Order: sequence, then C-alpha cells, then structure tokens
Amino acid sequence: MTESSGPLILGVDGGGTNTIAWLARVSDDGSFEVMGKGCSGPSNVHNVGPEKAFHHLSEAMDAARADAGLQAESIAAACLALAGSARVEMQQQITQWAEQIQLATKLHITHDAFPVLCSAAADGVGVALIAGTGSIAFGSNEHGQTARSGGLGPDVGDKGSGLAIALQGLQAAVESATQPLATTSLCTLFLQELNLETVSELEAVIAADVMDRPTIAGLAKIVFQACDQGDRQAHAIMQQAAEDLAQLVMQVIHELEMHQDSIRLAMAGGVLLHRRDVRDHVLATLKQQGLTVIPTIVAEPVRGTLQLALRTWMDSRDGECGS
Repeated sequence: MTESSGPLILGVDGGGTNTIAWLARVSDDGSFEVMGKGCSGPSNVHNVGPEKAFHHLSEAMDAARADAGLQAESIAAACLALAGSARVEMQQQITQWAEQIQLATKLHITHDAFPVLCSAAADGVGVALIAGTGSIAFGSNEHGQTARSGGLGPDVGDKGSGLAIALQGLQAAVESATQPLATTSLCTLFLQELNLETVSELEAVIAADVMDRPTIAGLAKIVFQACDQGDRQAHAIMQQAAEDLAQLVMQVIHELEMHQDSIRLAMAGGVLLHRRDVRDHVLATLKQQGLTVIPTIVAEPVRGTLQLALRTWMDSRDGECGS
C-alpha cells in the first residue's frame, strides 16, 4: 500500500457555534495527512435539533470532500465528536443517521471534550476544559475511569461559557439602567451592537427570545470589550466565569481521585483560546486549591478527532487480522 492509496479517515468537531470537518489520508507508518477541510454551522443536536444538526454535519463533510477533490472515495473510519451527544439515546440517533448516509465503514461517536484531551495527552489521562458557546470539563484517570462536569446546556449549567458571560452581561446592562449609582459601559455597548436606542428596546429583544444561543454567545465579545476598557462590572463577570470553569475542573479531579503531582489540563473553546485573563485566573484558582496542572491550549480539537478515527480504523484492522 502506498501513501497515496491509503485509507481515508474523517474527523468532525461539532459544537454550539460551528462544525469543522477534516478529511485525511492514512500512510503506511500510521501517520495521516490532512487532505481537505470544511466548515458549517452548529451541530449540537440538543441545541439546534437533529434536522439542522445533520444538515450542518453534511455541509461540513461535503466541503471537506470538495476541498480534497475526493467526493466519490469511501471513508474507512470516522469520528464524530459532537457537543450534546453524551446521552445514549442521542448517540443512537446520530448513528442511525450516519448509517443511512453510509458515512463510513467504521464509526466512532463521542462528545466534543474527549478529542480535546487526546490532543494534549496521547494516553488520554488528564482533564479537558472547553469554554465556547457552552462549557464542560471531562477527565480520564490512569485506571480508565472517566468523569464530566457541566455540559448539560444553558437550562442546567454551562457556567463560564460564552453564553453565560453574555447573559450575565445583558442582565447587568439592564439592571444598570434602574440603578442610578451603577457605573458600567455594558448598557451603552450592547445598545450600539444591537442597533437599539433604549433599554426598553433591549429588554424587549431579550424577552422576545428572537436570538438563538450561538448569537447570544457571540455577544460575550461586548463583555470582553468592556472588560478591556476597565469596566469593573465586566471584569467581575469575567472573574466569575473563570472561577466557575475552575470549579468544573476541580469536580472532575476530585471525582477521579487524581492524586498525581501534576495533572494535564487541555483547554479549548473560544473563551479560553482568546482570553488569556480567563485562562490565567482558572490556573490561579486551581493553584489556590493546591492543584498543580500542566496546561495545553488546543486550538484545533478536530485534529484529535482524526487521531480517534485513526485509532478506530487500526483497531478494526487488528481485529480482522486476529480473527
């Protein structure tokens, strides 16, 4: 088998804001080369529903195929790492869809945090923390035991996420209009961003529930902006977000009884990627609790999905050889 004729594998990282798909060719030495990349909208089934999620998954994968110029070639193994897919019934629904479209010969479905951890720790031991539209901490210890905290959606949690930051910012903006002593620029900045003139209009937009979750989460940038301008209310919101994220990590570490001197911490998602102040405060909070972590920023979690797809293909090949 030559490198050019090796099997194709597919990795998909699907979250609350977008879906990224990479198509790669496996070579004889067990490495892979990315051949094509595609991107589409959110594919968190829990948030946007199966129809829209599957549409975005198809769009991203079709774009990756087109980018690689390999529309007709079959895929040996695929890993779909999707936010909101931890529940068994959700995985069954995704599996049924994948089988209907004959996505790949071998399929691995997981939540979006596991590839983040694999990207930073080859043995999969450590904790992954994601703070994007939503938030979740997921960990695995040396005994193969796993635990998670958060990731249950905005109705239950998602503390420290872009969505949580934006909602707290909007709340602070509205409340500042009725508190004469409040000093925050959030109200003015939100009105400017949304092309509104009055707080009453802002309240009406919030009450009407016309913005979807990714759009609301995108408004976290207003809180970021205010924080960078020295707004104390925005700064307090950012600090609270960091402490909430640290709490997610601590819950996983304690549940898995991770007693090693240092714990690998993989950090991903827009909030953690773009806000060093949040990352630093998360690490400082963990240190205050006596925890020593080795942080790694994972800018492209989709690469971890390709690693899992490769592992899925190799496991199936080994099984065939041993049968």
